[in-house]
Amino acid sequence: MRSSGRARGEVGEVSFPFARNLAAGTFCGSIVVMTFNPLDCLRIRWQVTNQRQYKSITHFSHTILQKEGLIQGLWKPGLIVNGLAASVSVGTRMGIYPFLRDGMIAKLQHQTKHPGVMWFAGLLPGMFGYWVSTPLWQIKTRIQAEAGIVDSLGVLTTGIRKGHPPTIRSLSHGLVTIYNTQGLGGLYRGAVPLMIRGGMMSSGQFLGYDFTKTQMKGHGWMKDGPMLHALASTTAAFLSTTFAAPFDIIMTRYQAAPTLGIHYKSVLHCAATMARSEGLTVFYRGWSVFFSRVAPVFTCLMPFYEQVRVVLGLGYLN
Repeated sequence: MRSSGRARGEVGEVSFPFARNLAAGTFCGSIVVMTFNPLDCLRIRWQVTNQRQYKSITHFSHTILQKEGLIQGLWKPGLIVNGLAASVSVGTRMGIYPFLRDGMIAKLQHQTKHPGVMWFAGLLPGMFGYWVSTPLWQIKTRIQAEAGIVDSLGVLTTGIRKGHPPTIRSLSHGLVTIYNTQGLGGLYRGAVPLMIRGGMMSSGQFLGYDFTKTQMKGHGWMKDGPMLHALASTTAAFLSTTFAAPFDIIMTRYQAAPTLGIHYKSVLHCAATMARSEGLTVFYRGWSVFFSRVAPVFTCLMPFYEQVRVVLGLGYLN
């Protein structure tokens, strides 16, 4: 079994393959996530708003664009923090995955890649990467949840906290504010659902992507290249969204609760309250929005990552 996911015959041995792969994942993750920040911001704002006020998410997005504009309303909120968080979480899972997968296959003495190994090799680095970056994701979520236009007096004139000043103005302000009021534990508020969400996203991503590539290449239906990468990315987005959606909305509600003036005793209390008041379908509320954000991100991320791997001498992910 070859290490680092390098395709046979495409490149020779390179030095520091792990560092190169980690760099590829970190760079691509941050660039692509920042590019699609408007979709992420829209998802967060939709999940925490009173949806009865709007006919649909399309109506909601049009309202934001009319009142706030694309840049102020959807692109700017949480942009830098989102990029930093993605560089850690995305870089970690993409950097570790092929090495962990190949190591597991060798340990289990499998001759071929098993879907279960793909799933598990995506789960662990996904959970670890999101745990490390929990403070960044929390601040990003809270900034986006209360996004709106701020007037000269520092008061929000639009958004869910209209009439109040923002609770978090920037990354540094968020870190200091949360630490001073809630301690170190406050910075890791929502770490459990975030870890599970991250693990589910990562396992769905690599199971969908790696399995699709393996099957298409193995049956001779498609050659390894951009077209196959785009197709596999779509499968990855579907599984990733479906696995992670329940934990995504729980994480959003729980982490945004202090900003919205809501108190939950724990993550389980948050989930139970949601189920009692809104029904079990609440856990897949916003699935289409989540998928519409994840699909273009993955469709750009994975082909981009494959090309950067080639530039760094690693070849396509095998």
